[in-house]
Amino acid sequence: MRKKLYPLLSLFIPLIIILAAFAASHVYPFGDYNSFISDGNGYYINYFAYWKRVLNGQESLLYSFTKNLGGSTVGLIAYHLLNPFLILLSFCTLDKFPLIYTIVILLTISFCGLTMYIYLDECFKNHGSNLIFSTSYALMGYCVVNRWQVQWLTGVVLFPLVALGIKKLLQNKSVLLY
Repeated sequence: MRKKLYPLLSLFIPLIIILAAFAASHVYPFGDYNSFISDGNGYYINYFAYWKRVLNGQESLLYSFTKNLGGSTVGLIAYHLLNPFLILLSFCTLDKFPLIYTIVILLTISFCGLTMYIYLDECFKNHGSNLIFSTSYALMGYCVVNRWQVQWLTGVVLFPLVALGIKKLLQNKSVLLY
């Protein structure tokens, strides 16, 4: 029974730790600082506003006139906006973007822990340290320092699943995960 809680713990332990760090650092919603720093403030917020307009049917998915004199947005969508957690932006107004962006960061880092736990559990069945290493993976320096670049963190979330897919492929098991 206790081992069945490990996947949930691998999701919630990083979430609680990051929430505590955000509260201690006075990051929104616990204070006045938000995660729209550097490029996040410079252009990601504009991308997310565009993505919200696309999801609400107010903007074209393939072409936008908001891009200089107009242009294709396929590369923008593929490169920056396909984080599945960004769908949350379609349910909020622009003034709630800092809160939703913080939630996306929290979910992304938490899911890093869960996907690494899934990989480790497949490789080292029911080993107690899997929870420690999955939490360490979620809270590694790359994730914490680059938390505001959610498009880079999507790769960190998916990496353990890709590695597990390759492992299963090489073992002549299922190619479905890969």
